[in-house]
Amino acid sequence: MIDCYSVCGYAECARQVSDAIECKDMVSWTGMVTCYAENECFEESLKHLFFLQMRIVGFKPNNFIFASMLKACVALEVFDVGKAVHGHAFKTSYVEEFFSVLNCGLVY
Repeated sequence: MIDCYSVCGYAECARQVSDAIECKDMVSWTGMVTCYAENECFEESLKHLFFLQMRIVGFKPNNFIFASMLKACVALEVFDVGKAVHGHAFKTSYVEEFFSVLNCGLVY
């Protein structure tokens, strides 16, 4: 449902679905972060701290989350946050996979 609302441009509806999920999994976390980035809700992406929240409950960010977070950081020109996200990507061993996704994301 999160992805459906995201594709249609309804980020707030996707957020309501996300909020209703009691036990979020990696798919729901990734869906919400990507939803905000793809719908140019960059402030929301960073404001709601999905990246931090998912780490607190034990999920490691994947390459799609890193790419979406970096897209938001670039759009908002918060390069210090972007550097922190980039550093975390290196620490979690997503280096090779990360760069291929990042390169694809930056082309668009």
